[in-house]
Amino acid sequence: MTDKTIISLAEAKPLILKALAVNVVPMLHGSPAIGKSSVCAEIADEYNLLLLDERLSGYDSTDMNGLVNFTEDKSRSQFIPMMNFPLDTDELPINPKTGKPYAGWLLLLDELPSAERPVLAASYKLILDRMVGQRKLHPKVWMIAAGNMDTDGAIVNDMGTALMSRMMNLYIQPKREEWLEYAESASEPLDYRISAFLGYRKDLFFSFHPDTVDDTFPAPRTWSMLSKLIRNIPVIDSSYLALITGVIGVGPGAEFYAFLQFFDRITTYSDVVSNPKTARIPSEPGMIYAMAAMLGKSSIKADIAPVLEYVKRLPIDFQMITLRGMISSKTGVETTPEFDAWLDSFNGKLYN
Repeated sequence: MTDKTIISLAEAKPLILKALAVNVVPMLHGSPAIGKSSVCAEIADEYNLLLLDERLSGYDSTDMNGLVNFTEDKSRSQFIPMMNFPLDTDELPINPKTGKPYAGWLLLLDELPSAERPVLAASYKLILDRMVGQRKLHPKVWMIAAGNMDTDGAIVNDMGTALMSRMMNLYIQPKREEWLEYAESASEPLDYRISAFLGYRKDLFFSFHPDTVDDTFPAPRTWSMLSKLIRNIPVIDSSYLALITGVIGVGPGAEFYAFLQFFDRITTYSDVVSNPKTARIPSEPGMIYAMAAMLGKSSIKADIAPVLEYVKRLPIDFQMITLRGMISSKTGVETTPEFDAWLDSFNGKLYN
């Protein structure tokens, strides 16, 4: 993608919204598992839209245009559209969370470049004319297209300029700092051990290679999945190694598992609180990452003074790991005067 203007999902989101506001279809080009679908789900949730995730790689042209049937007098034939595309006569669906109607639909045309040629041809009419066969799409349907690129080793067809020029094309690559900020502030924050590891091994945040022989790889999607799986497992022993490697791949999984073993060797939380001036500071970088992450996750308001006294003995980069962990953990330490004074010393630079 060296000849393209590359942006992150965070940078893409306001551009997507600008396109949707004027009914231009944004097309998100990017490698697998970087969060293209997630940003669409986020937009749908924020704007009270029902997300319709249509995977076009499994479609044929009748899915796009509908089935052919006779008119009532059998003098002509017509297309009968499928139920997956909202038409202009459809009523707005009810949002089960609010009991009130959605504001509309967000139609995600996912895997568009992997669609068969007849489907690509049928998509011209949907994207440009907002027509499904002979019927009009509902006026409160907004569309986003997404898909992988030929450089990813995926099955990708040439969409051609006729289709590409009907859309706003955005080329996406994930950025570790932005994704960590998003994932750590989510309603279910990223597991603190993963945050620490991705600070320790920045190169393993996203490690997709088209020629890989592994079944999976480290990426925003797979790290999020792993976080859900291990969040409630306080001690991860060898019985979980297959789980880890089955999500992020054999090599990266083995490295993450080895990193987790640092947590068994670091200074205990109680020792930090009891002896903040003299408790041992680890010497190995991996152990310092683990130590900083543990304090970010475990600290409580009653212990904030001694914990910060210890944390200030750590190198500044590792202090920031603890600070980010305290913010994402939402235990209340972030509301204390001691925390505010400490936060001011960073000038807001949490993700260097």
